[in-house]
Amino acid sequence: MEQEVLSFIDKHKLIKGPATVLIGVSGGPDSMALLHLLNRYKENLNIEIIALSIDHQLRGEESKADSEYVKKQCKDWNIPFKRVNVDVKSYIKKYKLSQQTASRKARYDVYKKVLKKTNAKYLALGHHADDQVETMLMALAKVTRPEILSGIPLKRPLDESEIIRPLLSVNKMMIETYCKQYKIDPRYDASNEDLDYERNYYRKKIVPLLQERNPNLFKTAQVMSEKLQEDHHYLEKEAKELFDSLIIKKTRVQGVSLDRREFRKIAKPLQRRVYQLTLDYLYENREGILSYEHEAIFMQLVNEGNSNHILDFPLGLKLEKSYDTIHFYFKQIETSDQFYPLKINIGEKLELKNNTFLTSSLIKNLVDVKTDDPNVFYLEKNSVTLPLKIRNRQPGDRITWEGLNGSKKIKDILIDKKIPRKKRDELIVVTDNNDEVLWLIGLVKGLPENALGKPPYIKLEFSRLNLGGTYEERY
Repeated sequence: MEQEVLSFIDKHKLIKGPATVLIGVSGGPDSMALLHLLNRYKENLNIEIIALSIDHQLRGEESKADSEYVKKQCKDWNIPFKRVNVDVKSYIKKYKLSQQTASRKARYDVYKKVLKKTNAKYLALGHHADDQVETMLMALAKVTRPEILSGIPLKRPLDESEIIRPLLSVNKMMIETYCKQYKIDPRYDASNEDLDYERNYYRKKIVPLLQERNPNLFKTAQVMSEKLQEDHHYLEKEAKELFDSLIIKKTRVQGVSLDRREFRKIAKPLQRRVYQLTLDYLYENREGILSYEHEAIFMQLVNEGNSNHILDFPLGLKLEKSYDTIHFYFKQIETSDQFYPLKINIGEKLELKNNTFLTSSLIKNLVDVKTDDPNVFYLEKNSVTLPLKIRNRQPGDRITWEGLNGSKKIKDILIDKKIPRKKRDELIVVTDNNDEVLWLIGLVKGLPENALGKPPYIKLEFSRLNLGGTYEERY
């Protein structure tokens, strides 16, 4: 087994000395064999090793005895030893997690702290090739994402360090033979025999049947895993570049947007990965809440011809297709962006919302009221009924302007201008005291029916902190 593991370490460049390697040790045969082997070859590998035992405090005296066993062995083998107790039950309560998920979170929190404290470059864990087979089979039974089928990674980053798994090239039988050869008497966890645990069921019932057909199943699975991981890393790199170039990112709450015309140009394997990266960006934790059906719905949204469509995803995420743009955003409390009609008097600067302001002033001289600035609007004072009012648009709102025969619904104007549905409710309307719509700020300037083109004028100026362009430029 030694040469198999050492060749695996060398082939995949798992350890580059000089370095400190922290070894997670439970007391079972896998971690004890790993600890013993790395200790024997530490000079060849140019490493220093430290054993770390974590007591999850879920099995009482039994788990404490496991830790004491590891401590004694480390003393006999002259290996530095660290022990950390974690209160998994408090993790379950605090984070509302299952016992298995809480144990993993608690364990990895400890790993990160000890790695940083010891300045260890690597964290070595005792997963072996049979674990790999079980993991891949469990994934095959319940997941649809190809990268999950690749199983346990042989190495991956963890903060400033790296997790490595040197035993993925050997199976359980080889490990137990190694323990007997070197008279290692490991501890055994009785829960590993309980078939109520999914992994144990696969280990006891499924894997032996496959091994009857292929005794080298563990080697086949590891080779397949490595190939799938290489493919995944390449595609993920390509997808990340596309995500950065195609996705217009704001904040997680405000959401993101993508141009579906450009998105449809890329290959489907990359489309799926860009979609997954988008969800990773938006959701802080989406474990178990999305399925392949959500992906299929998204792909349909990308390819269907309807101009507008809104989909509801878990935890309040909305996908809205507005013409050739797809918006991902979390539903907000609508009252935060709505306000009842506000009055504005001449000479007043009124704060509206989202750091926007409307300023009203009186111009007594003749000016060019047909300014091209979409954020400035002139009204003849004598053609409107004061005071002016500011509100959000409402169903049925209409506006007229010079050269238009009659009036037009604001809804139709927004459709013509292809304003995204999500942005329509953010628009601000200026009316007179009779509720005649005078200005759809930034988009359409109206003309009161009795306008004569004579001063005095009311000048309205809309401003926004860091405005960054006109409405149409921004949207």
